Amino acid sequence: MSRAWLPIVIAVSTLLLTAHLRRGWIPHDEGGLGESAEWVLEGGLPHRDFDELYTGYRTLAVEPDELITAVTVPIPDRAAVPFFRKVGTRRAQSISKMVFCGLLEAESAGRVMLARLAFGSMAPVPLLAAGAEAALIGAIPSRRTASAARAALASDLSPIDDIRSERDYRLAVAGNVLEQFLRAADSRFARG
Repeated sequence: MSRAWLPIVIAVSTLLLTAHLRRGWIPHDEGGLGESAEWVLEGGLPHRDFDELYTGYRTLAVEPDELITAVTVPIPDRAAVPFFRKVGTRRAQSISKMVFCGLLEAESAGRVMLARLAFGSMAPVPLLAAGAEAALIGAIPSRRTASAARAALASDLSPIDDIRSERDYRLAVAGNVLEQFLRAADSRFARG
């Protein structure tokens, strides 16, 4: 693109941003599920956090005049450890019994500074494990910290019973996968 277009692009962007700010949009938010994804919309408000998008089974918080045009996922710091696990009867072409996506980052002193724990196939909508995240953030990785995060899952998650799996099985598997993720992210979660 030629530099001659740059002032026009800046002017149009400023006008659009001003219009959206008048409607109540605040350009800072706390992020969404798993990797802090954000939906980009045309019409209405220009974005919506992932955790605000799902309101129920097959129901989205998208107004009739809004269209999802993109999904933005911030690039995590190089020190962050991502993790994904699907639990099902087979590796492919089967309905999930439980899905997990996590992101963990520790500061140079060793304390956890970022924890994102998202679970799918547990309820009508994807869920964040906010209590388990809180148990991890600020803590030094250890077996005790991992146990506290796992215990918090009982409050964070209310798994459904359905043809794929029962509630208790899903909760047990969620705890096992969480601990697997923590040990993979930092071996100190396996030690006392």
